[in-house]
Amino acid sequence: SGFRITAAAAAEDDLQAITTAGATTSRAIHITNATQATSSSTGALRVGDTGAPGGIGVTGNVHVGDTITTQDLSVSGEIVSNLAVNTDDLFVDIVNSRVGIGKTEPTVALDVVGAVNASGNVAVDTNTLFVDSVGNKVGVGTTEPGATLEVTGNAYVSGDLETDSNILMSSNVFIK
Repeated sequence: SGFRITAAAAAEDDLQAITTAGATTSRAIHITNATQATSSSTGALRVGDTGAPGGIGVTGNVHVGDTITTQDLSVSGEIVSNLAVNTDDLFVDIVNSRVGIGKTEPTVALDVVGAVNASGNVAVDTNTLFVDSVGNKVGVGTTEPGATLEVTGNAYVSGDLETDSNILMSSNVFIK
């Protein structure tokens, strides 16, 4: 039963699965007993010739039960579920608005396992901690540090405080 295309036959018209309004059973096109795709020229459904992949246009949702393998991925619409790239290299948790880099269960907005390199300024809580990458300055309580380290407010040092010039200048100094 059904319509079958074999290697000896060629389809000259479009292949469609049409359902009637109110149908209780699906009239989907099924491709069975095929090997899993490992490239654009293998698997059950191929679009284009074996040397150059073609394109597929889909109106509606696409569900993939296993893995999508692609050279480049561009999404022009909304991603409505979590997104994992390379298993645990990059994970986007859309439910909790969190991103994990090197971590599949981020516990904060940006959860990074490994070193972080910022090519621009870094601001934490607007002016709580500010790192000026151009002037090589750090501001605590200020976003415009005038010295290599500027602290607006109280500073606490639990160990020794050293200077390279052996000079300590302040308007109010208390040494215990």
